[in-house]
Amino acid sequence: MTTIKIILLAYLALMTGIGIFSFFRIKTNGDFFVSGKKGSWWSVSGSLFATILGGSAILGTIELSQKAGWAALWFPGSAVMGLFILAWIAPKVSRLGHYTLPEMIRLFYGLKAERTATIIIPIAWLGVIAVQIIAGAKTLAGVGLMSYQAGALTCAGVFILYTLLGGQKSVLKTDFVQALIILAGLIVLFILKTNHLQSENIRIPVAAAIFNNNFGLVDLFILLITYSVTFVVGPDNYSRIFCAQNERIARNSVIITAFLIIPVAFILTFLGITAAGDNPVSGQMNFIIPGTAFLPD
Repeated sequence: MTTIKIILLAYLALMTGIGIFSFFRIKTNGDFFVSGKKGSWWSVSGSLFATILGGSAILGTIELSQKAGWAALWFPGSAVMGLFILAWIAPKVSRLGHYTLPEMIRLFYGLKAERTATIIIPIAWLGVIAVQIIAGAKTLAGVGLMSYQAGALTCAGVFILYTLLGGQKSVLKTDFVQALIILAGLIVLFILKTNHLQSENIRIPVAAAIFNNNFGLVDLFILLITYSVTFVVGPDNYSRIFCAQNERIARNSVIITAFLIIPVAFILTFLGITAAGDNPVSGQMNFIIPGTAFLPD
């Protein structure tokens, strides 16, 4: 078994183990639904970061950068815009929120609105969760660990298991670990890619206009009203804010997350743009990061 297969299996085992560990720390409904309202700035920020920069955002930014160039910065950039708006209302969300977003909706719009939200939110978020499962399945299948179908079932099973066992206590912990993995992995990839370009005497692409023929103002407007707004009213983000110890931590966690995404947006776009002409090495992870000749054997 290769090293990467061992790492992936260890990762899946770790996520499951965190869920089991959290299960024995659940004492009340509050522990399950809002982590006992004890979320610190680092746990809430880490969870928000991992939630926003899941498989769909990473793969989507890289793919868009190959088509639209540096204009792909707008994809994660629109999330940052939404987060800055969310930071403004996060203290009120933390103060008024209980366990779920529909409960808070009831405070403002009544029982009928709450019931409507409980139907709409799960249906709408099926697509979001499905993309995360697809990304995980592609990873497991791409390294030859299992088939795509088995990978999808495995990822879905692990996601459901650790969430069902430990609730938000489990989610905050697993998300924080995943945030560290994402940050460390992208930083290493950026360093390796930069060194490779310099050693090969390949000119690093200069940041051109953030608008071009493949991405214009109309595209940005559509992105803002369909994507950015989900970070202002998204139930995933609200559920993390509900876990914060107080209003200050709720606001600061959102701001920290927004500022963390900015350099990550540049790294992802850079990796996608510089992939052209970089031939993959056999057995490497070209299915995730296109053009993987810069990775060590």
